[in-house]
Amino acid sequence: MKEASTWVVEKHADGKTIWKLLPIHEACENKAPSEVIKALLVAYPESLLLKDSAGDLPLHLACREKSSKAVIAALLSTEPSAAKVKDDEGKLPIHLACRQGVAVQIIDSLIVCHYRGTRTPDVYDLLPLHWACAQNASLAIIESLLRANPDAVDQKDKWERTPLSLANASTNSDKDEIVEALKKDPSFWTTALVDEIDVLKTKLEKSTKGASKVEQLQLENAMLKEKIMEITNGNKFSDEDIEKVAEENSVLGQEVDGMKQRLNEFVAVFRGMEEQRKTLVDLAERMETSILQAVNVTGNENVAWGDPLKSNRKKNRSTGRISEDELSNTGDFSD
Repeated sequence: MKEASTWVVEKHADGKTIWKLLPIHEACENKAPSEVIKALLVAYPESLLLKDSAGDLPLHLACREKSSKAVIAALLSTEPSAAKVKDDEGKLPIHLACRQGVAVQIIDSLIVCHYRGTRTPDVYDLLPLHWACAQNASLAIIESLLRANPDAVDQKDKWERTPLSLANASTNSDKDEIVEALKKDPSFWTTALVDEIDVLKTKLEKSTKGASKVEQLQLENAMLKEKIMEITNGNKFSDEDIEKVAEENSVLGQEVDGMKQRLNEFVAVFRGMEEQRKTLVDLAERMETSILQAVNVTGNENVAWGDPLKSNRKKNRSTGRISEDELSNTGDFSD
């Protein structure tokens, strides 16, 4: 389907471009059915990361035009990284979705694909929670955003407005419940997050059905991983910090493996020394037997012979060296 990859361009008489877009841009902007969107994605999936002349991805346009859940799901399942791309005003798709009051399932899907999007301000220092409070979003959307970023309540935009002040100034029919949710301590949402993770774990353990169910669980699993990272690190570290720690952990792991290998080599050496010692003991005992036999032959029965290594063995214990029993009990340090 060559047409799916063909740019539609309009120019001035002097040759300067007025606008340009791909068929999928136009389809998303005009709220085409999900079947049309899916057909365009199959024909040209690379289009999902291509911006039109206004700086918008197809996902930006779909969120701005309040497209259906089926359309948003098709776009995100094909290219989830599109949720991390800003438009020319610094808005992520989640900013646009919150501004337009889409279904809470769409907000949740965008959070799954880019959890840090809830902490990303646009060029006006507006977070997704600012937009949701200002544009009369549902209580369910407000709660999803608070679970993802409870600290957003105290963030101020370019005009020193907080989400709470915007909610108080709104005409939202759920204003009282939303204001109450915004006033809750951030720890409340952290506790709720832990409970939600337990629910997701239960769903993952029980699920064994169908390809569509697998895709749903993959999204839920991605959410679980992101939220666990959020709880563990408090989301205070950048991706670069996390990668650096991972590299350091890898180096430490290699050093530990090297130490284990050296310890195993030492154990092998000690075991070799023990074998040599046993060989010497056997040799000494045979010599003692031979000498006693020689004494018997000569008739000198008054000569007494002791184990020449017994005194050494005691001396070795007093000097702190590894005994025979200790060496025989030495374990392997390998995994």
